[in-house]
Amino acid sequence: MAICHLVAKTAQKYILCYEHTPINVAFHSISAGKTESSQSAWGVSVEFLQAVDSSWDRQIAGFEQTKEFTADEIKARLEQSFDITFSSPAADWLIIVDKSENGYEREALAGDNGTSLSGAQIAAAINLRSPNFYISYNDIKNTFTFTTKGGGHLVGLSQYGANTMAKENKTATEILTHYFTGTEVLKIEADKL
Repeated sequence: MAICHLVAKTAQKYILCYEHTPINVAFHSISAGKTESSQSAWGVSVEFLQAVDSSWDRQIAGFEQTKEFTADEIKARLEQSFDITFSSPAADWLIIVDKSENGYEREALAGDNGTSLSGAQIAAAINLRSPNFYISYNDIKNTFTFTTKGGGHLVGLSQYGANTMAKENKTATEILTHYFTGTEVLKIEADKL
C-alpha cells in the first residue's frame, strides 16, 4: 500500500501523486546543495526521486562537518561492521572509486581484498552524518579525516530547503513539486480517505 503525502488547504484535502498515483515520499534533514537521485543513492530508479537544486542548504550552520578518526578506530569500526581485514598500509584502506557529480560516495574499496562498500554503509559504520564525504589520510598522525556535506540519505525533500522555500513564500505545492520531480498535488474527496 502506498503511503500518501496529504497537503491540507483549508478544509480540503490534497494528495501528492506521480502520474495520478500516490507516492511514497523520501526526505532528509539537509541536502549537500543538491539532492541525490534514488538511482545514485540506492541503485533503484524512481521517476520522481531525481537530483534537484537545494543550494540554499549550503548557507545553514553545520552544512559541512569534519570528523577525525585514528587508523585503529577506522579499522575496528569497519572490521566490526563488515567481513574485512586490514594489514596493508592505512593509506590504502579506503579508496573511493565512484562518486556522483554532487559528491555522493557511491562506491569505495576497503581492506586487503578491496571489498566494495557504499558511502551509506561507510557512513553508518563510522557514524557520519551523510554519505556525501571526502576522505583524507594523514600519515604523520595516522588519522583519517572525513568531511561530510548535508545530513541523511540526501534523497527527496530537504527539510531545511523546504523550510527556506516556505520562508520565501513558496506554497506547499511549489515546494513538493520542486523536490519530487514530475509530481502534482491533486484534490481528493473526503469520502475517498
